[in-house]
Amino acid sequence: MKTPTSVWNSIDHLDSEEAVAAYVAAAVEDGDSAVLAAAITDVARLAKLPAHLTTSATIPNCDRQEEIAIPPSDTKAATIAEVCAALASDRLDHAASIVRRDYPFTPLANAARRCSDRQAMRLFVRDGFIDRYTGRRLVFPGALRLLSHLLPTEFPFHPNWKSDVCHFAFYELFPTIDHIVPVSRGGADDASNWVTTSMLRNAAKANFTLEELGWNIFPPGALARWDGMTSWFLAWMDRNSATDIPDYLRRWAVAARFEIARTPSP
Repeated sequence: MKTPTSVWNSIDHLDSEEAVAAYVAAAVEDGDSAVLAAAITDVARLAKLPAHLTTSATIPNCDRQEEIAIPPSDTKAATIAEVCAALASDRLDHAASIVRRDYPFTPLANAARRCSDRQAMRLFVRDGFIDRYTGRRLVFPGALRLLSHLLPTEFPFHPNWKSDVCHFAFYELFPTIDHIVPVSRGGADDASNWVTTSMLRNAAKANFTLEELGWNIFPPGALARWDGMTSWFLAWMDRNSATDIPDYLRRWAVAARFEIARTPSP
């Protein structure tokens, strides 16, 4: 009578983070690049199965003699590990096929848009001059530009936003419009997908999604509680209407008066 046998599958025995670490450490100690490549591939395969590891496994970094955490549930990192394993055994074509299959390159289109001052003001008023990515208060663009007009040395601004010339408030507090879901990733280019955020956060978000960054959307503010110093700006403009006022300040004044006039009272 023949004894029943089954094919040995190493990942069936990698049922804890200690087992994974020991398995890869043994492969490293063996010194055979093919053995190490196979071990890395097994770990990559394990990461793509229903995870029975709940914490991060660590594997030694052969070059720097330190440990690198690899979350088993991170399939993208696992894909890169599998690609590296294929390259370690000189299987260039196989590595390329893994990338094409599991992590293909998808070019992102540049979908920048230019909003009018009135469109921007409408959104800023809707959001109560709150950065929807942080919940922090922002300041009406006209008010910030007026400060730089009145205090050019203490509160400088540069039309090309040079960081060595602009006061940092223009990056932290100047409101901009951002797409929650980038247009290049399929998001709509309309108010349902727009939020107010700072120049700093807008630049940091780029073409990433909220899920990729781990960000959340904060609720909008109320204009009655914080208007971004818009009222102060308009009052100054009214008192100094006869003076030589730059056109960009006049444009912001027109946009602010129009949008605030059409906003229902609380």
